[in-house]
Amino acid sequence: MASLAVVLSLGLAQAANEASRTHALQQAFAESVHRVGELQGVDSVLVGVALEQFDSRGNFGPRFRTYAKMLGLEWPAVRDLPCNALPTSGKHVVVLRLNLMCALPPDSRPSVVAHYPRFAWPDPRPRRDSVAVSLSTLSQLDSFRREP
Repeated sequence: MASLAVVLSLGLAQAANEASRTHALQQAFAESVHRVGELQGVDSVLVGVALEQFDSRGNFGPRFRTYAKMLGLEWPAVRDLPCNALPTSGKHVVVLRLNLMCALPPDSRPSVVAHYPRFAWPDPRPRRDSVAVSLSTLSQLDSFRREP
């Protein structure tokens, strides 16, 4: 019975972690879509994707644009790029980085942060974790940093 209790509590903690992280990810995703949709003069959005998950046909970026269309928001062209291939210069381009995929730029604050509780075995107390999105423009059109 003790072994079963350990396995069940570990399984429940892991399920709670995944559910909380997924909810935070959805919040960050939705807020990012709204923020980019509000911008003027942006020609394209580049979405950073972890190298092991990158697909040249597009996997993550098109989801942002599809969601924006469902909300009736105008979104510029979007393209996925591996994290290590994101440009550092250009005009009217927004670079979107999710901390679960790419390291956020040094000395920058994330544009969108969604916090969630996370359990780590064997300590049953929840710890605070977060999903963060960095929106940066290569032409410095606007400041994207707003407090959540």
